[in-house]
Amino acid sequence: MGHTQKSTRKDSAELLSQEEADKLVAQIVYRTRNHPLLTRGAGVRATLAIGGIAKGFKQATGRLDRHAIERSALIALPHRIVVAAHTGKSAYEIVREITREILYQTISYEYVRTGKRKKTDMPGEKDQDRLFLDELIDFQDQEYGITRLTNLKTHFTRQHNSGKAVSPENLDCQTLAVKLHALEEQGILCFDEVGEGYALQGQALLYLAEHMLHKDLSKLSISQKKESAREKSYVRKYQKGDTYRNVSQRHTLRQLIRRCKPVTEITVHDLKSFEKMPFSDKDIAVCIDVSESMARDGKLRFAKIAAAAIAQAAGKQGDRTGLVVFSNAAAVIHSLTKDQHRIADALVRIKAGKLTNIGDGIKKCREILLRDNFSNTKYIIVISDGIPNLSSADEYYQNSYSSDCNEMDTFNLSIGAQTHGHGNSLFGQDVKIMFMNIRASDYAVKEAKISWKKNIKISFLYMGGQDTHGIHLARKLARVGGGTFYAVPRMQDVPHQALKMI
Repeated sequence: MGHTQKSTRKDSAELLSQEEADKLVAQIVYRTRNHPLLTRGAGVRATLAIGGIAKGFKQATGRLDRHAIERSALIALPHRIVVAAHTGKSAYEIVREITREILYQTISYEYVRTGKRKKTDMPGEKDQDRLFLDELIDFQDQEYGITRLTNLKTHFTRQHNSGKAVSPENLDCQTLAVKLHALEEQGILCFDEVGEGYALQGQALLYLAEHMLHKDLSKLSISQKKESAREKSYVRKYQKGDTYRNVSQRHTLRQLIRRCKPVTEITVHDLKSFEKMPFSDKDIAVCIDVSESMARDGKLRFAKIAAAAIAQAAGKQGDRTGLVVFSNAAAVIHSLTKDQHRIADALVRIKAGKLTNIGDGIKKCREILLRDNFSNTKYIIVISDGIPNLSSADEYYQNSYSSDCNEMDTFNLSIGAQTHGHGNSLFGQDVKIMFMNIRASDYAVKEAKISWKKNIKISFLYMGGQDTHGIHLARKLARVGGGTFYAVPRMQDVPHQALKMI
């Protein structure tokens, strides 16, 4: 596989005139329209895009050669063509073959063969798109105003200067503009009226969730949901009016075996019957921690993808999803809806705050779940990376300089600690933080108990590493709330674990 026939290969370093470059670009685009592995080729806009990127390379390097045209085509063409089904190749690989055929007279006969996909050391088109989107989401989460193209280019330049691996295309402003406009065509972002600022759309999160969880999401359907409801039928004792088909032979025999009772001595009281559980929809409130620590290591990005995946899966099953975020206080970002796009659009605009108030987040989730449709099964899924350090905004601001100080002064004096003023020593500050954490944890447990009494299950997805205090509290909240608990050490696994909770 991959054998090529060469004939007078051209020198990639040969300088080209603008007229020669335009002809080569036109030949590349035309070749996509009659390639055997493509069902749709590129158009006139692709020709302009390749030419624009090539000019950017010329301004950056001072050269316009075949290598610059090849790199420009690999950026501008893959998302503009449609590959035929069952070809075993990506759009990126086909564009690379076409460019080498036109630029270097290197002809590949691989498309007429069958067998395994050709190995390549170049990343696939989908991998490149995901990595670029990851960067855009993390960057937008750090920006507190309008996200601008110039700021994005500065961001990549700083990463490059600090020694991080950055794609050369991301260091050129014109190339970045072309890539962002390509994403705009797919509905992943949109530019403002001036064209200088841009904003990611919810489609970015749905795109990442679909590609990360394609197999998991494909397994979910309404028919599977109904089937799982049948399997969880309620088993009870035989009652008057039950027919033969209501009797569960398997459960009856199991009960007899446990009691060591012979079949000849069976009575009506030994029979077990079952009835199907009534089919009910779910209302799921996703509660996301947006404290300061979530802005690091891509935690907030993976939490957003997980929430988008939950909304996507719930929508396929006919369930509703709501969105609540909590930092210093909790806020309802979106009420319950079956529209995954509305949830995704709300998610992509979330910014990180400061402190962690889990109790307030659970309280807000309970409020939106109890507004209507009381027959629906109700769930709260908390996604957080740490223990709470705030019980409620009002309590904190009213009592931070009164009751806290009195409690800490009493505690410090009881163990012989000398404080200055109202707990202003280093030891006093540590004690103050400890009291805040204890009070905030108690407040979260209290809200979880109230929610459980209202028939709301609480599950906790902990993404904070090996902090024993955080894991203990998260497990306790899930236990009190009658839900499930997952501690995920790898951030990449957060979306997968989130789907297991619905």
